Amino acid sequence: MNKGYVIAAVGSGGKTTLIEHLSNLSQSAGRQTAVMTTTHMRLPKLHNGVGKKIEEAICIMKQEGIVYFGNFAREGEKMTFPGFQPYEELCRNADMILVESDGSRMLPMKVPDWPREPVIPMNTDAVLVVFGLTALGRPFGEACQRWELGKKWISWESGTGKDAGEPPMETLPITETLAVDFLIRGYLNPIRFRFPNTPLITILNQADSRYRREAGKRMKEMFQQKGWECRVTRMKQTKISVIYLASGFGSRFGGNKLLEPFEGKRLFEHGLELFFKLKQELEAEQGMSVTVIVVSQYPEILETGNKMGMKTVMNPYASEGITASIRLGTAAAEEDTDYYVYSVADQPWLKLETMEAFLDRFLTCALSGQASIGCLSGQGKRGNPGVFHKKYRRELSALKGDKGGSQIMKRYPGEVLEYQAEEKELEDIDRRNDIIIHPFG
Repeated sequence: MNKGYVIAAVGSGGKTTLIEHLSNLSQSAGRQTAVMTTTHMRLPKLHNGVGKKIEEAICIMKQEGIVYFGNFAREGEKMTFPGFQPYEELCRNADMILVESDGSRMLPMKVPDWPREPVIPMNTDAVLVVFGLTALGRPFGEACQRWELGKKWISWESGTGKDAGEPPMETLPITETLAVDFLIRGYLNPIRFRFPNTPLITILNQADSRYRREAGKRMKEMFQQKGWECRVTRMKQTKISVIYLASGFGSRFGGNKLLEPFEGKRLFEHGLELFFKLKQELEAEQGMSVTVIVVSQYPEILETGNKMGMKTVMNPYASEGITASIRLGTAAAEEDTDYYVYSVADQPWLKLETMEAFLDRFLTCALSGQASIGCLSGQGKRGNPGVFHKKYRRELSALKGDKGGSQIMKRYPGEVLEYQAEEKELEDIDRRNDIIIHPFG
């Protein structure tokens, strides 16, 4: 049949994001673009033709340049295959057809269950095999869907596996070499056999840190040495808003503690300088976009933030408690922020390396769907700072009282990642006596 160019995306670790990226590029080039799935795919926010008649879907595509088309899945919030006849009709009318042809349950790695899955359309013109670099270093059982199907490969030549006295496969860390081998055995070889003349490219996604970028480059060389085409990419720049909460009255301290001298600086400056350095590190080393927002009722603190190039927000509602600062800071953050970090201004012993390690671990888990909220923890108690995925923006903006983000953590206990820090890092300066007892740390 006459049709547009069909690209099938399989694997794990960012297929939907890749398809969104490609559809936007196609639209920008003036092509009529259709997005469908042969398995399951999350419902779109824009260009939505899901559940509509094929004629309506084609009309949306012609008007908007893109249409997502399929039937509603039973699980809710997902779409599924529209059927062969509507699929073929949309293929005839579109210039570009992008098909999500595999499922991975939000994990960065997968061993496919041939011939049941992936489901690649027979009229496919190119296949993209996606792998999430956040899988590296994590156990197979944690980061890989259907890892048990790969047992037959894990003992190849290397002697690993139970027979060699090694730990069971599900506890073994995913290395660069093993990931390359699994992708070749699980995806590339079977797809090449079924589609011998179809372009086949491996996309190593989630290269959003220096470590993962370098690992991706090494894996790319391995693929190329074996004759396979490969790309290392990051689909979008991660945007973080750090909201520095510096509006407290210091009632138990007996005055404005944040302006008190402590270890050669005013108390609030310790955290402010830490987050300034964290911003520099994350932007230079990880390629992220970080905005630090200082919320305070004190002109001295806002002036210091301004001089450091930070965004500042005056808080006229400080008497309401910490949630007023959270609401104001959240409102001041850009709408496309991915993660919100909230920190109080009276924890002078918090370390930069702790925050770097905490955010690295949290973002790894967040990208693979394991967590969407994080906080530091010590001695079995949760503490500050805390970090929240963008899906909680509305709830963060509606907080009241003086309990802060802990209210949201209690609503979603299964979403919370606790990262262990030294007990002293979580201590705050609460009373004047704390400064007297710890004048030099």
